[in-house]
Amino acid sequence: MRHTTRSAAMNRYLFGVVYREMSDKTGRSVQDIHDLCCQWFLPRPRVRRLSNFPDGEVRTVIRDVRHTSTLTSAEFQEFTDQVRAFARTLLGLDIPDPDYWRFGPRAHP
Repeated sequence: MRHTTRSAAMNRYLFGVVYREMSDKTGRSVQDIHDLCCQWFLPRPRVRRLSNFPDGEVRTVIRDVRHTSTLTSAEFQEFTDQVRAFARTLLGLDIPDPDYWRFGPRAHP
């Protein structure tokens, strides 16, 4: 199964809508907001010990996954949802989901 990375539209929504509203509310830059959210909501570094080297040495590799560019589209959506929930709880911001920004409010039958 192939895992797709997040789309440009998803990235524009996160940076242009979610982070922008958080930035406007807090006075912090969009990049500061992004860095902070990555530290809080993305997985911690994973440490692996590798021993399959020809010289018999055991080496430690640390993998830090704190970049949204490495996330699949599903992981990116989960990250965005966590950031929106954080913005709602801590900052009192009700940031509409991406469909609202694309299509407007839903019509009621």
